[in-house]
Amino acid sequence: MQALATMSFTAPPQLWAGFRNPVIDKRPAKPIWKDTMVAINAQGDEESFSIGPDGFVWSYCVGNGERKAGRLVSTGLQATSFAVSAAANGSLVVIAVDGLALRTTIENRRSSEQRWSAPKLAAIPMGPDALCLDKVFTKNEDGNLFVGVTVCYTNTQGQMMRKFWHGVWAGRELICGHHPMHHYYVNEFWFETFCASGYLDELIA
Repeated sequence: MQALATMSFTAPPQLWAGFRNPVIDKRPAKPIWKDTMVAINAQGDEESFSIGPDGFVWSYCVGNGERKAGRLVSTGLQATSFAVSAAANGSLVVIAVDGLALRTTIENRRSSEQRWSAPKLAAIPMGPDALCLDKVFTKNEDGNLFVGVTVCYTNTQGQMMRKFWHGVWAGRELICGHHPMHHYYVNEFWFETFCASGYLDELIA
C-alpha cells in the first residue's frame, strides 16, 4: 500500500495543434455616429450635425480665426431622423423626429455659452391613428424655410401607408397645415428634395 501511495501518474503527451485562429465576426459594425450633414451657421462657419451614440443630435463647429478649437455640443434633441437648415434670418434650425414627437431647436446667436435654445415640441394635427413619424425634410425657397414630415399609418387592409405634412418656419416655431398635403403637391414641391436625400431609393427598396 505504501508503494502504491508513492507512485506518480502522468498524463499521456498531447500533440501541439498550432496557434488557434480567432473567430472573426464578418458582420459590419454599427456606426457610432450616423446621418451626418453639414450646414452654414449664422456666423458663416461650417457646422456638422450627427445623431450620436446616445441617440441625440450633436453639432460640431470647427473654429476659425481666433477660435482654433472646435466645439461639440448636444442640441438636446433625441432623434431617429433629423434635418437642419437656415431660417430667414440666417439662424440654423434643427428639427428632429422621435417616435410620435417632432421637436425643434434654433441657433442661439446672443449667447456663446448656450449654443441651442431649449427643445420645443411642434404641433402636428396627425390624429390618434398615427403610428410614428418617419422622416423630416427642409427646403429653402423665396426666403422661407419649409418643413415636411412623413407620418406612418395603417390602412383598412392592414398595410403601411404614409401621409405628408407640410409646414413653414415662422419666427421661432413651426406652423403646420391642418390637413396632410395632397400627393400631387407633394410631388410638385418636394420631389427634388426627396431625390437629393435618397428617400425615394429607400421607399423603392
